[in-house]
Amino acid sequence: ECLYVQADLEKLADCKQIISETDKKFTTVDSFINVAAFTERGTILSTTEENYDKNFNVNVKAPLFMMQDVIKIMIRDKKRGTIAHILSMAGYSGMPFLTAYSSSKAALAVMIKNIANSVSGHQIRVSLLMLRLNCLKGLQNQDLVYD
Repeated sequence: ECLYVQADLEKLADCKQIISETDKKFTTVDSFINVAAFTERGTILSTTEENYDKNFNVNVKAPLFMMQDVIKIMIRDKKRGTIAHILSMAGYSGMPFLTAYSSSKAALAVMIKNIANSVSGHQIRVSLLMLRLNCLKGLQNQDLVYD
């Protein structure tokens, strides 16, 4: 069975609604998988406040408060739950044309480690998978565009 909740992850109320609607329909939460992200190109010289805010709202703030509500449900129901996040290598190495995005993914990675330590006593596993792009045949560094 599936549940669709239309939401804008920039809006905290929408993030909370996703979790509350899930709890209402299924009466608990066993797992939470975060694959949502926002990215927009911007260097240290071209990143706008709007770009920065949207990256951090969607990539850091939304997962924090959604995890908070999921963890409260898991503790309430004494669940040995799993929370997983798909991240990008941009959060590890940074890319000059993705300043705010790379920074937000790095912040998310550290936050996940902190939360994992915080809830391990409740037997809730919080983890991340950091993916990287494999070089495509024929793609060389000089083929990348830096703005």
